[in-house]
Amino acid sequence: SPLLNRAISTYTPGSVFKLVGAVAAVKSGLENNHYRCEGSFEIDKRNFSCWVRAKGMNGHGDLDLQGAIKTSCNCYFYQLGIDLGSDKIYDTAKLLGFDGATGIELPEESTGLVVSDSHRHSMDIQEWTNGHTANIVIGQGEVTASPLQIASMSAAIANGGTVWLPHMVKGAPMERAESHGVLTKEILDPVRKGMWELVHGAVGTGKRAKSEIIEIAGKTGTAQQWRHISGKSQPVQDNIAWFTAFAPYAAPRFAITVMVQ
Repeated sequence: SPLLNRAISTYTPGSVFKLVGAVAAVKSGLENNHYRCEGSFEIDKRNFSCWVRAKGMNGHGDLDLQGAIKTSCNCYFYQLGIDLGSDKIYDTAKLLGFDGATGIELPEESTGLVVSDSHRHSMDIQEWTNGHTANIVIGQGEVTASPLQIASMSAAIANGGTVWLPHMVKGAPMERAESHGVLTKEILDPVRKGMWELVHGAVGTGKRAKSEIIEIAGKTGTAQQWRHISGKSQPVQDNIAWFTAFAPYAAPRFAITVMVQ
C-alpha cells in the first residue's frame, strides 16, 4: 500500500500505550504501588505472559512505576490496569488525544479507537472482563492509534501536559491554534523519569537510543496485528515495532515517533 499515509493511519500501539496507564496511575495516586512480575500473571483463570518469558527469563521481580516503564513489564501493567479500571485508562487516553482525530490539515486522518467497560457497546462486547482491561493497558485488544497520536502524547508528556493541535509546516511556522492544558508537570514527572531510565538505564529496553549528542527519553513497543491479504484465506500476523521519544530531556524541543510495520 505505497499510497497509504501511515502517519495518520491507525495500528495496534503495543507497549508505547503503557504510558497512558502510567499517567493514569499518577493521576489516581497509584504511582507508589509495587507489583511483582514472575513471567506471567493469571487473570480470569488464564495466564497472561510478560515478554521476558520469550527471552527465557523468569520475570522482572518487584517493580515500581518507573522500573515498569524502563523494562516495559507486561505483568506490572496488567495488575496496575486492573486496579485502575478500564474507565480511568479510557479517560486518560481521551485527555492525551486518543479516540479522536488530532485535527491536522491532512485528508482522511484516522481517529483510532480506545474502548472501556462504559464504552464497550460500540464494539458489541457483551461483558467486560479483567482480561479486556489487561489487554488495553498494554496497547493490545480494543485499542488502535496513529503514529501522529503517539507523537502528540509524547509531546504532551514532555511539555508538562499541553496537547497541541498539530500542523503541517512548510517554511515559516504557522500560527498555532489554542492549546489546552490537561495535566500537570507534577503528574507527568514520574512518567518522564521512567522514559529517561528506559534509554539510559542498564536494563532499559530503549538503551540503544542513547546518544552522545542529545539526551533522549522514550518508550519502546512491539505490537501484534492481524492483516488480511487479497487472495489468501487466512490473515497473517504482523509484528509492529514502535519507538516514541522526546528530547532534550531537561528542556524538550522535539517529539518523535517511529513505527516500523
